[in-house]
Amino acid sequence: MLSRAAGYDAEPPCAAFALGLSWQIWDPYPPDGARVEWRQFRQGNEVAGGSGESGVVAARGCGVYEVSNPGEADVRLAIRIAADTLP
Repeated sequence: MLSRAAGYDAEPPCAAFALGLSWQIWDPYPPDGARVEWRQFRQGNEVAGGSGESGVVAARGCGVYEVSNPGEADVRLAIRIAADTLP
C-alpha cells in the first residue's frame, strides 16, 4: 500500500487520502507531439486525470491510477508522487 510506503502505520480512510503526481516525458526529448493520458478508477467510475507531455494530477480518495500512451512510439516518463492525509 502506498500509505505504508509513505511511512503511515495504518491505511488512512479514503476520504482523508490525498495524492499528487507530476510527470514529464523524457524520452523522446523533446517530446515532439508524444503524450500520455492518466485515468483514475474510483468506486466504479472512471475519471480523466490529465494528459499531455507533462502535467500534474491531484486527487482525493482511494482509487487506481492508470497511465497510457495513445501514440505509436514508446515513451519514458519521469513521475513524482506525493501522498498524504487530510485533516
